[in-house]
Amino acid sequence: WQQALGKLVERLSLLERLESDFERALLTERLESLRELAYGASHEINNPLANISSRAQTLLRDETDPDRRKKLATINSQAFRAHEMIADMMLFAKPPDLDRRQTNLCVLVARVLEEISDRANQQGTALMVTGTNEDCWLNADPTHLSVALTALCRNSLEAISAGGQISISLVDREVEVELSVTDTGPGIPAEV
Repeated sequence: WQQALGKLVERLSLLERLESDFERALLTERLESLRELAYGASHEINNPLANISSRAQTLLRDETDPDRRKKLATINSQAFRAHEMIADMMLFAKPPDLDRRQTNLCVLVARVLEEISDRANQQGTALMVTGTNEDCWLNADPTHLSVALTALCRNSLEAISAGGQISISLVDREVEVELSVTDTGPGIPAEV
């Protein structure tokens, strides 16, 4: 009966591996379906958004009423914001190849802060960098890293909306670099 028990254990082990492989394949298939849906939806939504933005810009050029100008500008900026969100979905659906190269993270952070500084100044938000003051090199795709850092900082600006502070921390650990973005916004509600 020991031989039968051994075969039973072997079959159970095989069944567990098959179940695990099946679950992995199912997850991969679901992710691929989600990617296809995101890409298709992004493409379909982008065209009407471009029309909305274009028409809002055309109307804005000829409009003299300040209240209507403000509303048209809001329509245009929200259409552009939706376009950026869709572009992010398309990146998820069809991620581009990374162009990794030696990148000075300190310089990249300075550029991102310069890019968002006007908006931060308008809403009275302080921008801080803590950590290393020296060159901080890593092997990364500077374009993608810049886009990600800019998105985090813009999210922080939206969360704070007025006043407050955004802090970017850089810690060079010789074999890795830690980058974190924190803000004084209200945070994500516990129920989310």
